[in-house]
Order: sequence, then structure tokens, then C-alpha cells
Amino acid sequence: EEEKKLVTVLRTSLEDAGFALLNQRDLDLADALNSGYLLRLSIVPDVSQLDPAIAKEFYPERFSENETLISGEDEFPYEGRVLVFRRGYSSEVTKGRLLLPKIDYLQATLVQRLASIVTDILGGIERAITISIQSTSRTLH
Repeated sequence: EEEKKLVTVLRTSLEDAGFALLNQRDLDLADALNSGYLLRLSIVPDVSQLDPAIAKEFYPERFSENETLISGEDEFPYEGRVLVFRRGYSSEVTKGRLLLPKIDYLQATLVQRLASIVTDILGGIERAITISIQSTSRTLH
């Protein structure tokens, strides 16, 4: 009874927070659309030791009396042994001239280049001093 209550509270909390269950269609769509994309959705769990009834506990309304998936319902990925939730799809749109980010980028680039130049100059001075000390040391010996 406590376990059913926990499952119900967890499912309600996830749905209230805007999470949706990832189904097999979503995985197939991600594979098809993101074939060459760097941030692919690649989930391959080892399901051999996982509970086969987790999907039935979370979504009992999707199963018939004989515990088979009701036709017309989305198929659960990984035989229903793993439930993956997503928070939706979105695209980021930025409007405006973005003056501050541009200035920030220019400042960071300028500081980086100046630091590189100063490091090169100091490295040259260090090499010159080292050579001078070595030559002086050789003449004294």
C-alpha cells in the first residue's frame, strides 16, 4: 500500500512539474532527426536485472486485465523496465542587438590576446636572461 502511494505521488509530481514519459516513438524520432548531431539521445540500459512490472505500476490504466498493453497506447521503451521522463521540447530565441554579450566577448578576447602577448614577451626575456647567465657562468669557470 505504501509503495503504491509513493508511486502515485511520484507520478503526480512528475506530471505536475511538466515532465512527460518518453516513449518508443520519441526515441525513434530522436534517432532519425539527430543522426549526425553531437548531442544525441543515446540511452541503452542493461534491463536484465530490472523489474518488468514498473510500467504497470506507474501506468496501470494502459494495461488490460491480463496485463498486456492496451492497443492504441504508446509502446514503452526497453520492455517497460525503464521509465525515462522528459520535460518537453523548446527552442531558444534571442532578440535584440545583444550589445552587452558582444562587449563581454570582445573584452574576454582582448584580455586573452594581451595575456598571450605578455607571456610571449616575458618568455623571451626569461630566455635571454637564462642565456646571459649561462654564458657568464661559462666565462667565469
